[in-house]
Amino acid sequence: MTRRTSKHPATADPVPVGGPRSRSARDPHLTREEILALLREAPGRIAGAASRVPAADLRTAPAPGVWSIVDILAHLRACADVWGDPISVILAEDRPTIRAVSPATRLRGTDYRDQSFDVSFRAFSDQRSDLIATLEPLSPETWDRSAIVTGAGAVLERTLHWYALGLAAHERSHVKQIVRLTGGG
Repeated sequence: MTRRTSKHPATADPVPVGGPRSRSARDPHLTREEILALLREAPGRIAGAASRVPAADLRTAPAPGVWSIVDILAHLRACADVWGDPISVILAEDRPTIRAVSPATRLRGTDYRDQSFDVSFRAFSDQRSDLIATLEPLSPETWDRSAIVTGAGAVLERTLHWYALGLAAHERSHVKQIVRLTGGG
């Protein structure tokens, strides 16, 4: 969850550094349609992969130091919290100031790892449905709305597009990880 800080008066705004997420092999720039497609398909891919594994094995780590499928899903939920919550704040306020929170910090404050796969997956799917319903009707201009982000080193300005892209790109690698762990292709 992103912690909100007070909004700066227009004359006292910090000068953000950074800006739109850069293009790289690890984090390519995706269009709104590509982001929405990745966000839509993730729950189905996770459910399909998990259906190939006995429920008891979803909590079992395949090797020491490797996350179980339940652990990966818990991490994805924490990421959805810390990257999804700013989207709501950006939509509700004009250029708000928010404080970044890491997914690991968020995860430590939840019971996501203790939940059964089914309970956790249902919450993930519900959260995803809500996010897609929020993002789909937005105009390109709305995807460019931004927030000032503190608490992650330099003060940054991040757009709604940046948060949605970060969530989709990061999640894509973990969905592939779940598919591999369950014997999928």
